[in-house]
Amino acid sequence: MSLFLTAACPHSQMATLAISLGFGCIGGQIFPCIYMGTITAMVLNIIAEDWFPITLAVPCMAVCVAGSFVPAPFCMVGIAILVFVLGSEMTAPVFLSCIISFLTICGTGCIQGIVIRQSQKKAAAEQALADKIKMSHEDLETRLSRDIHKGHEALLNLRPEDGSA
Repeated sequence: MSLFLTAACPHSQMATLAISLGFGCIGGQIFPCIYMGTITAMVLNIIAEDWFPITLAVPCMAVCVAGSFVPAPFCMVGIAILVFVLGSEMTAPVFLSCIISFLTICGTGCIQGIVIRQSQKKAAAEQALADKIKMSHEDLETRLSRDIHKGHEALLNLRPEDGSA
């Protein structure tokens, strides 16, 4: 049961982060991602302790999850070196995992494509709203000028035609 709860923890963290950012809450994404990577490394260590030793898995996963979309892989590696007090023999795998995850996600253009699509959708929605406002403004101007013209005609019809007013 503890493996299930430990495995569910990063998923709940991702859902919480997505919901809070989706509703406009401000805050960073880096440290929640470092936390998700750390928990994922602990799950991998529980599942296969021989393949994923905790001293190697935690720094690598903590850095590679956050470093996959942050365009500062050297800073991410520096954070891992300082937080986990890594020596030179442990820095190389951490650096490699961060660079590979960054190039896999950002190097392929996935993140940039998502951002471009979202900005295009937002621009199209804003343009549609602006067109709707412009149409309603033009419609209002047309109605107003028509009403003024009708009022002017009504005033002309009230005047006596003999010019003795």
